[in-house]
Amino acid sequence: MYKKINRTNLARSIFIALMLVIFSQALLWATSRADWSIEQVSECSTEGACWSYISVWWNRFIYGNYPSDMLWRPQLVVSYMLLSSAIAVGLRQYLTYKSAIAVALILWIISIVFLYGGVFGLEKVHFSVWSGSLLTLVIAFTAMTMSMLIGIPLAFARLSKIPTIRIIAQLYIEFWRAVPLVMVLFVAVSLIPLFLPYGVEPERLVSVLIAFSLYYSAYMAESIRSGLQTIPKGQAEAATALGITKWRTRDLVLIPQAITLSLPSIVNLLIAILKDTTLVLIIGMFDLLGLVQQSLHDPMWGKFSLEGYIFVAAIMWGLCFSLSRVSVLYEHKN
Repeated sequence: MYKKINRTNLARSIFIALMLVIFSQALLWATSRADWSIEQVSECSTEGACWSYISVWWNRFIYGNYPSDMLWRPQLVVSYMLLSSAIAVGLRQYLTYKSAIAVALILWIISIVFLYGGVFGLEKVHFSVWSGSLLTLVIAFTAMTMSMLIGIPLAFARLSKIPTIRIIAQLYIEFWRAVPLVMVLFVAVSLIPLFLPYGVEPERLVSVLIAFSLYYSAYMAESIRSGLQTIPKGQAEAATALGITKWRTRDLVLIPQAITLSLPSIVNLLIAILKDTTLVLIIGMFDLLGLVQQSLHDPMWGKFSLEGYIFVAAIMWGLCFSLSRVSVLYEHKN
């Protein structure tokens, strides 16, 4: 027994020491041995990372093919959205679920209109040139907002006492949950134009936004439904006894509690939406990951794939971590 314990401790010590060596070498590779600002790619050191590759491609990774003389538009959109999000987090104690969804919807509409242009003297920028992190955020934010708007009434329909409504909602939810998102994207790009009048062909991004919204609304509905079923029935009965209407009971009693109870599940779904935006690469749209892979075909920068993928991982981790921290703040509120 004593020998077995010693062997276990020895193996654990060797493993920890090995991990420390690997971590220290990786840290040196990414910091002190790295090149941060060089003029030519040939000057990049072979002993460390070449972060100059990221700086050279920075605007392309963040804004994609958006016209360079109009970059102030996405910069302004991101700035006011970050500011609005910070204000919303700071005022979380005073925000209801309706106001939060309304703010998100208003921000989404303003952002799309401002980025696309064609109004207020803004030059039109077609969806076809949207790419990079800008495309990732547009798809993710749209799917998050629309899945909430569709998912909440869908959850109530799933629990409806009217058989027809309940069956239709159940079929809708089970259909979208039973098919992979990859297939949904392919079908959306190829089939949606068939339902439109002859000569009318929607932008590919519009089809993708519709596909993401419909697909994840089914998952959001199930998350909300789990919260609704957790609420004791006595609360709705008490509201009815006080003379509160059925719709007001849902608005004031059921939905706020359902969102609070299912918040961890909702946040997991929002993070999944953010990560699944990378799937648009398979239908010819270039999000952040797609542009990094595209840049690796450049003869000058093709050998820095590790730096590129680390950059993508860092951006995605930062966004997902921020979502999880915001959810923790809202949980503490309640």
